Amino acid sequence: MNSCLLAIFLLLGGCSISNNRIVLVRIFYLPEDLSVMTPIDDCTKIFYYTDILKDTVINDLAFIKSFDKKIKGLKLSEIQNTSYDLRIRCVIKMQNGDKKILCLGEFFDTVYEGQLFNDDQELFKLIKNVVYN
Repeated sequence: MNSCLLAIFLLLGGCSISNNRIVLVRIFYLPEDLSVMTPIDDCTKIFYYTDILKDTVINDLAFIKSFDKKIKGLKLSEIQNTSYDLRIRCVIKMQNGDKKILCLGEFFDTVYEGQLFNDDQELFKLIKNVVYN
């Protein structure tokens, strides 16, 4: 009887396996130390610089594990200002097909899913080591 109840419980989704893990990260980035006339305050605006914009796709499990840990550890900023100067756009593809967006300035500004978070220098280093080295 107990095994029948357990089987029904599992079938009804009481113990589902999440398919919402990161499978890859595509990073669009502008050259380091780029000087622009107007700050890039919207992450989609980096696509205005198509002649110098670069990108890379990362599906390395070690990177993804570190990246995921850093993303999950981000803390929402108490100050929600909108004067960003963004240089890096990470498109995070999830196993279930969802996409999430992380945008970073060259040295500061962390915008995840449209909200400002406190900067994490280790996250910056992780990404910069991939794109600028």
